[in-house]
Amino acid sequence: YGLFSTNRGIIKNLIIRDAFITSTEAESSACGGFIAGYNVGVIQNCTVSNCKIVANTTAKIGDYASGSMFGGIVGTNYGTIKNCTIQNLTMEAAGLAGGVAGYNSKTIESCNVVSANITYNYVKPASGNYWDYNGRVGGVAGYNSGKVTKCTSSGNMYWINETDNNRDIYPSLGTIVGMNDTYAIVEDCSSSMGTKYKYFYWKFIGWYDQSGRCFKVNNGLIGYQKTIGGTQPTC
Repeated sequence: YGLFSTNRGIIKNLIIRDAFITSTEAESSACGGFIAGYNVGVIQNCTVSNCKIVANTTAKIGDYASGSMFGGIVGTNYGTIKNCTIQNLTMEAAGLAGGVAGYNSKTIESCNVVSANITYNYVKPASGNYWDYNGRVGGVAGYNSGKVTKCTSSGNMYWINETDNNRDIYPSLGTIVGMNDTYAIVEDCSSSMGTKYKYFYWKFIGWYDQSGRCFKVNNGLIGYQKTIGGTQPTC
């Protein structure tokens, strides 16, 4: 999904307004953004404003970065995204999702996500393990295995789940990055995003909180740092 399926060159000074992306097909591993689905080149000085993404798919995610990937600029970034602005983005997502990119493997630099409303929706799988479908959602990037630097986010992020009662539902949600990989870098970032999240499951004698990977690192900028070691976040 995107204006371009894959960007292998340089895209700059592009403005996209009032666009809409939807992907609700069960078990879909779709990838989408308003500029490109995949980026292996350079995207810079672009603006996306007043756009909406609805990507409530049930694609298997597992422990790494797979499944559906959606972002305000691209779904998946293997290149460079720099000096881009995403304004008034509305996003409802169940997989890997971010204000700039669902999955970042290389560099996102000096990008600003302004007045976004991002909602994580856990979608119950038809079969399989619940934990394989936990999303990674961030104000800038859902899953980061590269570098996110000098980025900001504002607006609101939500996760309210009152329907599925299972202890293996534990998504990674952060106002900059949802899940940060072992050697990934997040630096010089800030966020004023408001957060609202609530999930508990009933286990015989009481309610247990399942939000252990929500807004836990560096004052909520990162939902979950995948392992100890590597370059730790320095926001």
